[in-house]
Order: sequence, then C-alpha cells, then structure tokens
Amino acid sequence: MPENKETFFMRFMGMGYWADFYIYPLMALILIAFSFAYFYTPVWQIVLYLAIGFCIWGITEYFMHRYAFHHAPIFKQGHTEHHQRPKDHIGTPFFVTIPIYLFVSWLIALGLGYAMTCALLAGFVSGYYCYLITHHVVHNKKIKPGTFWHRYKKFHDTHHYKQDVNFGVSWMVWDKIFRTHQK
Repeated sequence: MPENKETFFMRFMGMGYWADFYIYPLMALILIAFSFAYFYTPVWQIVLYLAIGFCIWGITEYFMHRYAFHHAPIFKQGHTEHHQRPKDHIGTPFFVTIPIYLFVSWLIALGLGYAMTCALLAGFVSGYYCYLITHHVVHNKKIKPGTFWHRYKKFHDTHHYKQDVNFGVSWMVWDKIFRTHQK
C-alpha cells in the first residue's frame, strides 16, 4: 500500500513539473503587458518593480526551502522524496502555486495598486522561473567543471548531503547572509 501512495503522490507532485517551464514565462509576459498597456505605467517603474519582485523571490526561495520544505509537514514529504530521488521530476504543481501567488498579489494590490503589483508579480515569477531552470539543470544535466552551472551544482549537491546548509538554489547570497553557506 505505501508504494501506491508514493506513486500517487509522485504523480501529483510531478504533474506541473514541465508545465511550469511554459506557464511562468507566459505569466510574466502577460503581467508586464498589463502594466504597460492596461495601466499605462512608466517603463522605469515597471523595471523597478520587476527588480524588486525578482529579489523578493530570492528571499522567499531561501525561507521556503529552509523552513517550510524541511519542517512543515505539508511540504516536508515531497521535499524528503526529492532528497531521496533528486533526478525525479518532483515539483509543486502550478495549480497550487498560482492561486497562492494571485491571492497574495491581490492583497498587495489593495495597498500598492494593480499596475505595480503586476510588475512586482512578474519579477517574482521570473525569479521562480530562474529557480526552476537552475534546479532542473543541477539535477538533470551533465555539467562540466569550471562552468557557470558547476558552481550551482556543487552548492546544491552539498545541501543534498548536509541538509542544514545551502538552502538557496538560484540565490546563494541569503545563505551567506544567514550563515548557512557551506563550500
């Protein structure tokens, strides 16, 4: 029976794995287009809020990985399975993440307005997309030593062997700031 449960769970978690590579860039482009066309936002403001959203993703990635994925029961099971089988395509399905992103964005829009929130969310999901690419590459591609990706692979591999360090995947800076970085 546990094997069937695991198979169901793996199928559920993997449903959105490949879809994410198409959905999030499209979502970012649509949000940017809304900021420009629908809300008539100046370019400098869109660029500023894109950058802020991108940086917010970085800190979110760190804290979600460090605390939620390693401690919260709702996430821990899937993340533990990822550590046991890192090449399997395990991910949080888009039909779980997108409603959360949209709800939080709606709350932010109540104070910030929809134009800036669209740009902020576009930056955030662009950061998430960079995370998706980085995580996929370090687990599924052959990487030559000394390359850009090799640094990320070594950093993330260390986390898989020592799970209390290197929580960033696409952002290493927060591990340095919070002293969880290990070479």
